[in-house]
Amino acid sequence: MYQQGYVAGSAGNLSVLLDDGSLLATPTGSSFGSLVEADISHFTRDGLLLGGKATTKEAAFHLACYASHPNVRAVVHLHSTYATLLASTTGLQDGQPFVPFTPYFVMKVNKVGILEYRKPGSPLIAQDIFDKSQYSTYLMQNHGLITCAASLFEAQYAAEEFEESAKLWYLGRALPIRTLTQEEIRELNR
Repeated sequence: MYQQGYVAGSAGNLSVLLDDGSLLATPTGSSFGSLVEADISHFTRDGLLLGGKATTKEAAFHLACYASHPNVRAVVHLHSTYATLLASTTGLQDGQPFVPFTPYFVMKVNKVGILEYRKPGSPLIAQDIFDKSQYSTYLMQNHGLITCAASLFEAQYAAEEFEESAKLWYLGRALPIRTLTQEEIRELNR
């Protein structure tokens, strides 16, 4: 994700739920570009650090993703350019932040929950996720993107698809884009 330009500096974080119920996550203040195995935070759901560096200050919303989505085993949170730009626009509503125009957005991302702006690390973000547990992808207003999935690869793919779709949305705003019809979207969701 770092090599693809989806994260810069120490922005963004990810976590994985292990079979024993403990978690691995990027540590606070770390860069995806210089992360080494010894730095990875290993901690319990109660926040007890088992190894590595101190976990991300946003661990609470990662834990909320796991608690509210029993099938989720990985969470990716990015401040990627186009997703964050889209998250900073006015008038966003739960569901679809734009009318889908590619089948891949529907297949990999689909419905999106919009979380109101909160200070990064706020425990209120976790409550917002509980309140919108019908979604597995979230846009955090003026902040970034969260994807929750059954594996790290799936969460990463959803984040990448969202970023590319947001990029296409931005670049194509002035073009006469053909969006998918409701019937085409229903067919993709079957």
